[in-house]
Amino acid sequence: MTGVDPDWNYNPRTHCPDFEAVIRWRRDASAEAATQLSSREEPFGDHERQSITLFERPEASGLIALIHGGAWRSGSRFDYVFAVPCLMRLGFDVALVGYRIAPAAIASAVQDVSVALQRLAAKPYRNRVVVGHSAGAHLAAIALHHRRAAMPWNRALLVSGAYDLQAMGSTRIADDVSFDPDTLARYDTMRTGISPTCPTHLAVGELETAGFKSMTANYANRLDAAGASVDVTCIASNDHFSITKQLADDDSALCRLLSN
Repeated sequence: MTGVDPDWNYNPRTHCPDFEAVIRWRRDASAEAATQLSSREEPFGDHERQSITLFERPEASGLIALIHGGAWRSGSRFDYVFAVPCLMRLGFDVALVGYRIAPAAIASAVQDVSVALQRLAAKPYRNRVVVGHSAGAHLAAIALHHRRAAMPWNRALLVSGAYDLQAMGSTRIADDVSFDPDTLARYDTMRTGISPTCPTHLAVGELETAGFKSMTANYANRLDAAGASVDVTCIASNDHFSITKQLADDDSALCRLLSN
């Protein structure tokens, strides 16, 4: 985006004045929801972040694996407990996927998410859906569409994805996250090899920057060119952070996509 500050286009915190309020809301709503829910941990590594928090009911026939965002440097699976009650009302069990963040390399996050999704895919559900937001959408995309590994997920909903690592690396996010040449070569979804494994719906907020809208459109084009079934939805009146609150609203556009 010539002539535009890369941080404005690709670092969401610079153009969402209320992002801290949304993050506080997510944590407070998650803490409240956690008091009403039962869960269990399924570790897949030695690090505390290498674990899946599972919310299960005997009658559920579907599973949502939810991968949090945070620019590969912040956030936690526990920040998304707020979404669990709504997703369970839609008929799903929910798996909140943890992964290592900076100073760990993006490669570590990719490995963690891939291992978690492989493990979850082996569970006996008829309807398996991956949902990722921001960096979590990028990690889900890499695991599902760029690893050339069998991933028996029925579909994916990727929200406000940070798909273009080269662009993201031009922002102050690079102060904390390494976008070295090897990382770009292996994990930039706009440039590395692609082999789609499931139908994918991409969503982006109407109030997001041209950079994030462009990443969504360009990644949709990549998936389409590779033969994937792909759709794109622009979520009205939402920015990069407020869009996550839709996962707590049964009647929201994102939840309607998940219930279809």
